[in-house]
Amino acid sequence: MKVNAKFDIIMPTWDRVDIVKRSIDSVLSQTHKEFCLTVIDDASEDNTQEIVEGLQDKRIRYIRLEKHKGASACRNIGIESSDSELIMYLDSDDIIYKDCLSIFAESYEEQKWNVAYCGVDLTKDEGKTRRVWHNFPFNKSKLLACNYIPNLAFTHRRSLIKEIRWDETLKRLQDWDFWCKLVKVTDFFHINKFLGLVYQNSHNSISKMDSNNNWYKEAYKKIREGVNEV
Repeated sequence: MKVNAKFDIIMPTWDRVDIVKRSIDSVLSQTHKEFCLTVIDDASEDNTQEIVEGLQDKRIRYIRLEKHKGASACRNIGIESSDSELIMYLDSDDIIYKDCLSIFAESYEEQKWNVAYCGVDLTKDEGKTRRVWHNFPFNKSKLLACNYIPNLAFTHRRSLIKEIRWDETLKRLQDWDFWCKLVKVTDFFHINKFLGLVYQNSHNSISKMDSNNNWYKEAYKKIREGVNEV
């Protein structure tokens, strides 16, 4: 079945010159070819720009920020630059499997969902330890209580988020906050397949937690206050 759904894939990155190409290659190797990959470089001080632009692929859009702004700001910039029907998120240390876009596109064609997510595998040491991770059916009450949906390959219609954006003030739990905003307006569709690999404890995370956990506590409190308004 030929499916024409087009994706804008938004990838923030910051000083990950040694691993960002791995993530980009996972996108370029997709069996479904209708996509634009937007790499938002959050003021990297390494030669990330040289690596990305050196790929010379017309499906890659490279945006460099002159000042470090954080992952949420990068994703919002990616949203503003998007023009495809579907928006997918991928961190620059993770990968999607080669049939990921194809399966999402076919599912979208059949189900006409507004938001969809899938299961992911997890590795802690460059493939030496792999185990299946989040892959739970959609449950609104559970999602509002805790985040069980991975950021990798999370996809939604662009038309769904006219006023919804990632919270740039949060230093942690930005993805859960974004999910809680979306679940106010629509249910999510669960694709019961493992379609990507998360590399845990990757270096140079754009969003890092401080040692006393204050960022996490502040983010959790703010999100729970918003949840109570659902």
